[in-house]
Amino acid sequence: MALPSLKLLTPDWPDYELLDTGNGLKLERFASKIIVRDEPKAWWKPSLTENAWSAACNKLDPKTGVTIGSTEHSWIMSLHGLKFRLRLTPGSRHVGAFPEMVPQWEWLQSHLKSLPQTKPKMLNLFGYTGIASLFGAASGAEVTHVDASRPSLDWTRENTELNTAALSEGSVRWMLDDALDFVKREIRRERQYDVIILDPPSY
Repeated sequence: MALPSLKLLTPDWPDYELLDTGNGLKLERFASKIIVRDEPKAWWKPSLTENAWSAACNKLDPKTGVTIGSTEHSWIMSLHGLKFRLRLTPGSRHVGAFPEMVPQWEWLQSHLKSLPQTKPKMLNLFGYTGIASLFGAASGAEVTHVDASRPSLDWTRENTELNTAALSEGSVRWMLDDALDFVKREIRRERQYDVIILDPPSY
């Protein structure tokens, strides 16, 4: 039996909607782009019709990594004056942003602005594509962004370059490194941070 119709809208980000879920998939709207992504935990039946799902302009097949539909594999989104690029990555259900993190990004921005330091130091471990780092830097922090993935770090640099007008020069330092190894060295160097973000992968 299908669940009641579900439609979630992030309060402060009208460009994103979770339209439906089911059959191991989720249907989402990013601005004008409707996509289907793999979601293994959505084991129930979808609420919307097959026609609603087939209207998606992009569908990423998680098994083959092939994008079905539009040839536009990446697009730029904005939130509170910051820009970042999202893209369909072959073999992955991630697009470079987690919309459910919007309240955390907003809280981070508010918290940093409330600190007495003129330039608080922020450490973002497992930084991924750097959206939290952008919010930190835009709030006046000196951000150290750490990730062990070269593609993720390149993506972070790309997102940072999209926001040169909103960020102070040198406000984000990118580190290609293992998070634990980096922290151990920082402890030996007796370096301290005002804010530390930890968002490790589930494994």
